[in-house]
Amino acid sequence: MSTIPVINQFIGAYSLLLTIFGTIGNLLSLFIFLKSKILRKYSTCKFLIALAIIDTLSLYWWNLQRFYKVYFGFTYNKLSVASCRISMFMAYSTLEISSWLLVLMSLDRFLNIKFACYRQRISFNPKMVRNLILTTISCFILINCHHLIFNGYADITVTNGTQVVTVVCYASRYSWYILWPVWEYFHLIIYVCVPFCFILLCNCLIIRQVYFTSFNNNRRRKFNMTLTLLTTTFCYIIMLLPSSLGFSVFGDVLSSNVLNLLDCILYTYHSIGFIIYTLTGQEFRSELKKELNGALHCLQLSFKNNTSIHPLVTTNR
Repeated sequence: MSTIPVINQFIGAYSLLLTIFGTIGNLLSLFIFLKSKILRKYSTCKFLIALAIIDTLSLYWWNLQRFYKVYFGFTYNKLSVASCRISMFMAYSTLEISSWLLVLMSLDRFLNIKFACYRQRISFNPKMVRNLILTTISCFILINCHHLIFNGYADITVTNGTQVVTVVCYASRYSWYILWPVWEYFHLIIYVCVPFCFILLCNCLIIRQVYFTSFNNNRRRKFNMTLTLLTTTFCYIIMLLPSSLGFSVFGDVLSSNVLNLLDCILYTYHSIGFIIYTLTGQEFRSELKKELNGALHCLQLSFKNNTSIHPLVTTNR
């Protein structure tokens, strides 16, 4: 480890910590959203449930790969053709699905606030929201499924009678399958540019609508969920832009360490959902406190039972 530069050690360790804490936080968020009947009545919550799952999956590919590369000297891309294809498919799919879930969530929230007919017919219809989420996920699975079929191949060479197999990722044996740099630009458009414009527009419309809305108790509860959404989407925009600009515009100028640090900022967003919901969501905090109190009460009962049984056992001895 002493031969590894300090900056690389930090990047690798930070990527591992993001994976650990992000997984724990996202699973806790998922548990609270699924357990709470109060939160589940909001359509925004249904999108956040899907987002927690997708964000957790996204942490295990390009993000965690940096840890393995720094401390163990390997990447998914070089293990086998299968790992190359699966890692590319999962990395691209999860990031793109995550961004478009935010788009749908922002659009849903604006329509929910603006139009009563939408709120009655769609927003409060769990089946329609679920179908919309599943359709979005299916679309991006289809868009990225070519990675599972055509991306990567095994290059076999013979040197001094020894056969050497090298996995070539980000490439294909088929001359007609021109993936890079075309796919990088396409990914930039559907992952960054289009979602960014939609989210920014919806956020501006939501803020404008909320600003001109008189507050009663019911609207105040809705504003709490709106605040959670706005904070989530603004964090997405702020943490996504440096990485996107770094790789797409300044990729030839910036060093690999700087690009990796920018990527760490991006994946930080995918691991802090629990913190955002706790800080901005009053109802989420209430449900979390309720679950923690319940768990603490169970531990206290278990401790009392153990202490009451223990003396009887020692006396019989």
